[in-house]
Amino acid sequence: MKYSVKKPGELKKFLSLEAGISGKQAKKIIDTRRVFVNGRRVWMASHMLSPGDVVEAAGAGGSKERGSAVIIYEDEYVVAADKPSHMLSDGGEESLEHFLRKNTRNRALRAAHRIDAETSGIVLYAKNGGVFDALKKMWKEKRVKKTYIALAYAKASFDKKTVSAPIGGKPAVSAVKTLKAVKGLSMFEVEIETGRRHQIRIHLAGIGHPVIGDSLYGPAAAGTGVHGGVKRQMLHAARLEYVCPFTKKSVIIKSELPGDFKLHAGLLDKEQK
Repeated sequence: MKYSVKKPGELKKFLSLEAGISGKQAKKIIDTRRVFVNGRRVWMASHMLSPGDVVEAAGAGGSKERGSAVIIYEDEYVVAADKPSHMLSDGGEESLEHFLRKNTRNRALRAAHRIDAETSGIVLYAKNGGVFDALKKMWKEKRVKKTYIALAYAKASFDKKTVSAPIGGKPAVSAVKTLKAVKGLSMFEVEIETGRRHQIRIHLAGIGHPVIGDSLYGPAAAGTGVHGGVKRQMLHAARLEYVCPFTKKSVIIKSELPGDFKLHAGLLDKEQK
């Protein structure tokens, strides 16, 4: 989960207070090397934080962490939250929808769409039934621009490529743009016109670039080599753009890459040097 630092202090103490856990538990989480400060991995419990720092800690506080998922956009009609990986968009007490309902005290809050549990990034929630119906209509009519960032296997040999391949017998189109490419690895920006189940993962695997960490469509070698230690599929819902059906104004929502994603994306920069 993400936490913003308001005053100087030691990382262990800060994590303990923010996540509502003991100092010993905070130290254990830091020791797993799954804590990032401003996108950089930190493993020293005594690391000193400064105001404005952003701390990301996977596994801090269990359900409390999930309950404090960051709201990155809100207006009269919707709430957009930055979903951490390994969490459902909706359905059940461990879903982001459930915790947002609890935190916003709005039991009518409802997910307008879903992203895979392992995928991080933007999920949009309607504040009431009327808004939900309008958003679902907007999705059905393909009036939502959805952009993802993916880390994938194999060096890309193209700048842009449109993948049009049906999924489950239904049309599916993905526009793929290469952001970085080095030996064995690539970073893509993927805009999807449709929203079929596992669409990006299937399409990238189909052109020889399965998403790193994808246990379903990735190669048998997943989790080895320069990207070893990946705990989930490297796919992030980074941008959502639409025209509000009520105000008719353009809405653009952006989500920064989480710490684990930045860590592995940084490996591409090192390979390029």
